[in-house]
Amino acid sequence: MGALTGQGLRHGRVLPRLPLTLRVPVVVAGLMIFVSLVVSERAISQFDASQARHFVELGNAYLDGMAPAVVPAVVREDVWEVFDVLDRSRELYRGLELIQTVVTDPDGRVIAASDPRQTPVGSLFEAGVNSAAADDLPRLEPGTEVASLRRDLLHRGHAVGTLHARIDVGPLQAERQRLLWMLIIGNAAITLGLSALGYLAVTQMVRPLRLISSRLASGSTLPVPEDEMPSDLETARLYEGYNRLIAALESRERLSSRLAEKERLAALGQLATGMAHEINNPLGGLITALDTLDHHGDRPEVRQQTIALLRRGLDDIGRVVRTTLAGHRGATDPRPLAPGDLEDLRTLIAPELRLRGQSLDWDVGFETPLPVPAGPLRQALLNLLLNASNAAPRGATIGFRALPDAGRLVLSVEDAGPGLPEALRDYLVSGGTGEAPLRSGPHLGLWLIRTVANEIGARIEVAQSALGGARVSLLVPLPRTGGADGL
Repeated sequence: MGALTGQGLRHGRVLPRLPLTLRVPVVVAGLMIFVSLVVSERAISQFDASQARHFVELGNAYLDGMAPAVVPAVVREDVWEVFDVLDRSRELYRGLELIQTVVTDPDGRVIAASDPRQTPVGSLFEAGVNSAAADDLPRLEPGTEVASLRRDLLHRGHAVGTLHARIDVGPLQAERQRLLWMLIIGNAAITLGLSALGYLAVTQMVRPLRLISSRLASGSTLPVPEDEMPSDLETARLYEGYNRLIAALESRERLSSRLAEKERLAALGQLATGMAHEINNPLGGLITALDTLDHHGDRPEVRQQTIALLRRGLDDIGRVVRTTLAGHRGATDPRPLAPGDLEDLRTLIAPELRLRGQSLDWDVGFETPLPVPAGPLRQALLNLLLNASNAAPRGATIGFRALPDAGRLVLSVEDAGPGLPEALRDYLVSGGTGEAPLRSGPHLGLWLIRTVANEIGARIEVAQSALGGARVSLLVPLPRTGGADGL
């Protein structure tokens, strides 16, 4: 029982690896083999019992017929008459496949035998044959296909001799083997036939599932066309459910794209106030410079200083406009990341930090462009910096690091705030497989950060910052060509 249990457990581990279209036929074949073994065993057992019973009856009939015919000749010690009886019995009992018949006296000496050359008259009959048979019951001689029978010869209640018979049971054994092979071949044919029918039936039944599975595996977002809808009601419902799922996924993708766009515009809107201050300050200086030129423009030194002031003011306004435009188109900018791109972020976040009285600990550890997409990274880092500024208290320090390290670029932002909630931390670290924070306003940018990381193959790590809050790091792999080789 323990062996059967262990074998069943092993099959339980193997069957789930097989396709469904093979599992059912294998189970059917296993059941059929089990049933055929039981039926074959019972059939062979019944056949053996019937054959043995028939053999015993035929053997007893032979002994019952021979004994009365031989006893008178034995009593008269007429050896030739005994030989004559033995010769005539061969024709009468052909179905027994007689090998040898021997008649002995009470002392075990041969009176007559069907083969006198093998068993001479007067010789002592070998005990091996005699011991192989008991009264009226045949015994199979060890290592042979020969059965031995024995019958005591009685006259007026006294034993006058013994009749021995040896019979070839090989044909009976051959008949048993033929029956066994017929059962094996027949059961195998039935098992194979039922397994093939099971395979065809299951293949037909799971065809809709295989179609949907292949569409999902290939990443197809196309619904099942109307002309491919089956007439079967249950399968049609399955296809309709799949189409509704595809429609829901497409709707979610469209919603996610709109939310990402709204988040990007919200981030730029948050910077608009700071940009207004950045532009307003040089405008005031420009107006003052124009008044100076209006009143003292005839003086060369005043005119020269004023024009230089106007140029610097216009350069400041141009710089602010350029960085704002770069932030607006950054999400689709595929060019390599340069230190100047990060300096633009520093310029963009500066007004927000000044409004909150916060400072920026800035560290960029490379001087040449790196082969990573500048646009998506700028957008993600801008969201991280804005989130860090919102999370940190007034007067706190925001940390920023951009350092190449072991074939990757480590971009980290840290703050002195309360840290990220566990659900948001798990969302960032797990690759964005959980529920996206699309409904929590202050953390909406985290979804965009996770999306950018997935697109460029970056990994996100969240840890405790030395400043007291959270440190979010983007680990961006660097290709082995271009700028990465110089690291």
